[in-house]
Amino acid sequence: TSLVWLAGLTMAVAAGCGGGDDSPPPLSSGGGGTGGSGPGGATASGPSRGSAIALTEDDSIAVSVNRDSGSVSVFSINYSSGTPQMMRTAEVAVGAEPWEVALHPDGDTAFVVVRRDQKLVKITGLKTTPTVAGSVATGSEPTAVALTPSGAHAWVTNWVDGTVLGIDTATMAVKS
Repeated sequence: TSLVWLAGLTMAVAAGCGGGDDSPPPLSSGGGGTGGSGPGGATASGPSRGSAIALTEDDSIAVSVNRDSGSVSVFSINYSSGTPQMMRTAEVAVGAEPWEVALHPDGDTAFVVVRRDQKLVKITGLKTTPTVAGSVATGSEPTAVALTPSGAHAWVTNWVDGTVLGIDTATMAVKS
């Protein structure tokens, strides 16, 4: 089934992100990422990079863009049986042609580049009830998004314009 395929893809993505081993990255005692304290008490161990599928630092949530349907799917991942079990918890409409997703180090917020609609969409509540919490216009055909380790800023590249925009993730405002 497609869920089994996605689980295999998730494991391949997770294995490729661990620097040679397939164990999840260590977490600080505060429950956030490693390396300091950002908004919400979490800082990622490095800058995030957008892709068609992204995992939270603790590997408990996966978010996948659905380019043809204009949505993202949110999955919870349970490791208690030894084999990862994925369950789709939500599908959130974001607009025409979502291209990439990057996850905030708080593990509860996603940022999605929507190529045809030319915007960056913020989704909050990944752990509970995922909801669109805002968006901001970008340049022509945004194709990539990355977050700073604290998650305070997103960087979006615009393919047609040949530009990069800095966006404050708290206010969803373009920074000049």
